[in-house]
Amino acid sequence: MHAVSLNYANVLGAMGLYPGTVPLAMDGAGTVVRAGDGVTAPRPGDRVAMMGDLGISSHAVVPAAAVLPLPADTDLTEAAALPCVLTTAWYALRHLARPRPGETVLVHAATGGVGLCAVHIAQAMGARVLATAGSEAKRALLRDLGVEHVMDSRGLDFAREVREATGGAGVDVVLNCLTGRAQRAGLEALAVGGRFVELGKRDIYAGNGIDPAPFRRNIVFASVDLQALAAGRPAFMAGLLAEVADEIAAGRAPRVPVTARPYAEAPAAFRTMAAAQHIGKLVLTAPTAQTEIALDPDQVPVVRGDGAYIVTGGLGAIGLRLAAHLARSGAARLVLNGRSAPGPRAEEVIGKLRAGGTDVRVVRGDIAEPGLAEELVAEAEAEGARLRGVAHAAAVIADGTVALLDDSTLERTWHAKTQGAWRLHEATGGRAFDWFVCFSSAAALVGSPGQAGYASANAWLDAFTVWRRAQGLPATSVAWGAWGEDGAGAHLAERGMTMIDPDEGIAALDRLLRHDRACTGYLPVDIDLWSAVMPHALESPYFADLARQRRAPEGEGRDTELIAMALAAIAEGRGAAVIAEYLSDQLGEIIGDSARELGPDVRLTDLGIDSLRALELRTRIEQRAGVRIPTKLLWTGGTLGGLAEFIADAIAAEAPSPEGGTGGTGGTGGAARTGAGAATGAPGAAAPASRPDGAEPEAAR
Repeated sequence: MHAVSLNYANVLGAMGLYPGTVPLAMDGAGTVVRAGDGVTAPRPGDRVAMMGDLGISSHAVVPAAAVLPLPADTDLTEAAALPCVLTTAWYALRHLARPRPGETVLVHAATGGVGLCAVHIAQAMGARVLATAGSEAKRALLRDLGVEHVMDSRGLDFAREVREATGGAGVDVVLNCLTGRAQRAGLEALAVGGRFVELGKRDIYAGNGIDPAPFRRNIVFASVDLQALAAGRPAFMAGLLAEVADEIAAGRAPRVPVTARPYAEAPAAFRTMAAAQHIGKLVLTAPTAQTEIALDPDQVPVVRGDGAYIVTGGLGAIGLRLAAHLARSGAARLVLNGRSAPGPRAEEVIGKLRAGGTDVRVVRGDIAEPGLAEELVAEAEAEGARLRGVAHAAAVIADGTVALLDDSTLERTWHAKTQGAWRLHEATGGRAFDWFVCFSSAAALVGSPGQAGYASANAWLDAFTVWRRAQGLPATSVAWGAWGEDGAGAHLAERGMTMIDPDEGIAALDRLLRHDRACTGYLPVDIDLWSAVMPHALESPYFADLARQRRAPEGEGRDTELIAMALAAIAEGRGAAVIAEYLSDQLGEIIGDSARELGPDVRLTDLGIDSLRALELRTRIEQRAGVRIPTKLLWTGGTLGGLAEFIADAIAAEAPSPEGGTGGTGGTGGAARTGAGAATGAPGAAAPASRPDGAEPEAAR
C-alpha cells in the first residue's frame, strides 16, 4: 500500500455512529506484489487503485475485480483519493440520475471528494451545475471551476436561490448529503420529474421518514450505498469499477485536491474530516522507512504457517505441551531439543504431531555445549524454512540453601539456563525472527526457600531479556510458578501449593507473546499459604500490594497451646523431650509417618530431607513457637534432640519470670541435656550466651 483515503463513513465508523461495520479505510492505491492463481491482470509491479477492506496497513488483499489499473506515471497519492468518490459520483449520475444536456444539477457540499467528481461528470455530460459549500473559500473554489450559481450549504436559503436561478422551475437533479430540514428543502427544490439521489446514510439508517408531499411533482428518489451494491450485486459492481477504470486510463478522471498525512497522524486526519475543514480528500500515506505503529494484540502473528520453531527442553512435559500448541497453531516445523532420548510419552506426542502434518525434528544434546545451538538453527532452516521463534525451556534444578551453595551446585543450575541462552543468542545472530522466549522462574521474582542458585540463574535470564531488547532484538521472559500435572514442581501440589493449569499456562504464554512484554511473572498466589511459607516477605515494600490483601495481626500463627505445653514441661525439667516429640510429629507430616519414630539422637542430615523440606520445618517452628532457628543448626550435623533443646531454651528465655523479667524458668533441665545437643551448638545450662560455637543465640539477640 502506498496510501489510503478517508471517507465520511470511516469517521462515523470510528466514532461508533455508523450503522453496521465499516473498515478504517476502504479505498487506496499501491503496487501489486503478488497475484493469485488464475489472475492474469493486474500483475506484480503494476500500479493500481482499489476498493475493499483495506484498513490502515502496509499490505492489503483484495479481489481482482475491485482493482483499478493505473497508468505507469500516475501519482499514487492522488490516485488513492479516487476509487470511492469517483465510483459514487459516476453511479449516481451515469446510472441513476442520468441528466441530459442542458438539464440542471444541484450538487451539495460540492468541495468534498464526491462533490468535485460530480461537478466534473455533470459538466462533461452537458448539464448546468449549481452547487453549495460551507465556507466562502470553498465557494470561491467552485466558481473557479465554472460553477455559476454557488450557495451556502449551512442554511436553507439555497432552496429559494435555486428557484430564482431556474426561473422558478427548480432543478432536474439533486445530489444530496444534507439531513433533516435541509433534505426536505432539497426535495422542494426539484422540478417536475426531477431525480433526488441520496448520498448520505444517516437519515436512511436512522429510519427518519420523508414527507411525501414533494412527490406530487412526479419526482424520483434513489440512494447510493456502494457496500450494499458490492454485496448484493457483485457482477454489476465489477462492471461499474471497470467503467471507472476506463475513465482513469483515458485521462478523463478529475484531479481531486488531496491533503496527505502520514499513517501516524491518522487521529488528526479523522478530526479534520469530522470538522469538515478540508477540501477534496484526506489521504493517509504509508511509511517508507521502518516505523512503529500500535497493533491489536489479536493481530500479532505468534505462529506463522511458513515458520520453524526451536524448543529447548522440548522433550520434557512442558516443552511437549508447547510443541503441541505450536503445531495446532500452524507451525510448519518444530525442532525439539533434549539431553536424553525421547521417552514413551514424548514419542507418543511427537508421533501425533507428525501424523497431523507437522515436521518435527529431534536434536539430542546439551544446549550449553558449543555447536549444539548452531545445529538446532541449521535444522530449523533446512530446505529453505525460516526460523520464526525460539523457546528456551531447558532447566536443571539443584536445591540448596545459601550456606550450602558451592561452585558445583551453581554450575549445575546455571549451565543449561544461562549458558544455553547465550549459545542460542549467538547462534541466531543476524536473523530477523518474531520471538525469543525464556522460561524463567518465580524463584527469581518472589524467592523460593532453598533455591538460591536456581533463583539467581533465572534472574540472569530476566536481565538477559532486558539486555537483548536494548539491542533491538526480540526477547521475552516469563517467571513461571509451579505447573500442575507437568514440570519439575508438580509434586508441590501435594503440599497444598496452588499450581498453574497447563492449558492456562500455554494460553498465557500465547497472550504474553502477543503483547510483547519484556519480563512477566505468572503464578497463582494463595496469599495465606504464601505468607505462611515466607512470612518475612510480607515486610518487603516489593510485596506491599500482596501484604495489604492479607496482613496478619502481630503474633498470629503462634501455637499458644504448644508454648504453654513447652513451658509446663520446661518447669518439670523435661522441656526438650516434649519438644522433640512435637518435632517428630512435624517431620512426620513433611516427610512421612516413619519420622514419628525417630529418637532424639538422629542427625537431621541423615533423614534425607531436601533443603525445601528442611526449610519448611524451620518455617513451622518459627511461626508456631516464635523462635528463630539458625540455618546451620539444621545443616551442620545437628540432632533432633539438639534442635529441641535450642527451642526449649529460647522459649524459656522469652517466658516471664516470677520476678517480672525473662528467662526465669531455669532452662530445659539437666535430664534432657545430651552431648549431641552441645555438639550442635545448643546452649548450655540456662545461660543463653554460652554457645560452644561462640555465636550469640537467636533468642538472646
